[in-house]
Amino acid sequence: MTLRAGSGFGITLWFLAMSAGVIGLTMVALGTTTTAFLSDRFLQHEGQISQEVLEMALRAQGAAGGSFNTGSDRRNLEAFAGHILSMPGFLRANIYSPEGTVLWSSDSAMVGRTDHDNEELTEAFAGALITERGDLDHDVKPEHRALAVGGDRTFVEIYIPVRDSSGRIACVVEYYKSAAALNELVRDARGIVWSVAAAGALLLCATFFVIVRRGTALIRHQQADIANMEALATVGEMASAVAHNLRNPLASVRSSAELAKLEHGGSVAEDMTAIMVELDRLDQHISDLLNYARMQEQPAQRIDPKELVEGVLVKEARCMTRHGIEVALRDHRSSNAPIAGDPALLRQAIAGILANAVEAMPNGGRLGVRIETAADKQRIRIVFTDTGRGIPAEILARVFEPFFTTKPRGLGLGLALTRRIVGRCTGTVAIQSIEGRGTNVILDFAAVA
Repeated sequence: MTLRAGSGFGITLWFLAMSAGVIGLTMVALGTTTTAFLSDRFLQHEGQISQEVLEMALRAQGAAGGSFNTGSDRRNLEAFAGHILSMPGFLRANIYSPEGTVLWSSDSAMVGRTDHDNEELTEAFAGALITERGDLDHDVKPEHRALAVGGDRTFVEIYIPVRDSSGRIACVVEYYKSAAALNELVRDARGIVWSVAAAGALLLCATFFVIVRRGTALIRHQQADIANMEALATVGEMASAVAHNLRNPLASVRSSAELAKLEHGGSVAEDMTAIMVELDRLDQHISDLLNYARMQEQPAQRIDPKELVEGVLVKEARCMTRHGIEVALRDHRSSNAPIAGDPALLRQAIAGILANAVEAMPNGGRLGVRIETAADKQRIRIVFTDTGRGIPAEILARVFEPFFTTKPRGLGLGLALTRRIVGRCTGTVAIQSIEGRGTNVILDFAAVA
């Protein structure tokens, strides 16, 4: 898969939108299902509590049967009905005998009626506790129209089988009550459920966003590596052709220039010197190409970073003096722990960093080299700080790209080669720069025990 410039963020937004939609639908379904489940459980619990209260009241009256036909039974029935009337949220109640006849009702017109087609009543006499929540705005039963419900127009209807002390169903109470308390409880539960669902959805979306962003960054990094490998293959082929076809002719031309310089003086000698400088520059470009394309793995050696830097500084001392650059080397390590790598390659990398510093300070300046131990005591840093012209921000982001250069006569492999060398030596390179204030080049290596 190939990502075009800027497409990584588009992929992130696309995936985030899709995942947010799926998560949102899932959370809506979960919230709706959970709310409905809690509402049913609350309603069932309400019926069970009412059933327990009425059974205790029946047994307290001492009624052993459900006919309530005798005088004492009628008194028990009235007392039992009094408990129903005192229950919270009461709207209406009917007490049915096992034959389906209304023994008592809060609506006196209902007493004595027999309901043979009431399925809920039949199930209740079979032992089932029936609980339902109704809404007068959508209810079609005529007997519900006269219920004095509150402003929310909802009510609870419960068919309660009431057992006597012998365990036999003595009667069934059809009980209507206000749903205000239940509605408030359901609203509170719904608020909690939806809040948790929303928080979970946001957390999942944030997690997916981070994962996708990291995945997109990894893809870009892998594509950059692939492109780098392709560039290396191209460089290798080109470098081989250049080295084979140009190096010998360049050597011949340089030898001729040296002879001409020795045989002739004056302006000819100056011209020959200029030719030799340009030939040396071309030869260095060829060497950089070969080094970048054909860098070979070498067994790592233990290297003292101070000795490594001092050796390169000694070699470059004349150049530094000629350009009016003051050099200061400071070793702030907490121990003399060495680093591991190829000393020849690292000397080449450091020489390239020093060459860039010289180019950044054409009128002289200061170059500080600081060797220090990282805070975790596991890494060694070598920091090169110059007082040169610095690097513009738009260029700083591309300085490690192969063949990217702002120099009219540059090849663009210096820092790319430096990073590759340091990477081979288990290190990293970072550059910090502010235009007009100088540059820091930081080499970070794993310390060797």
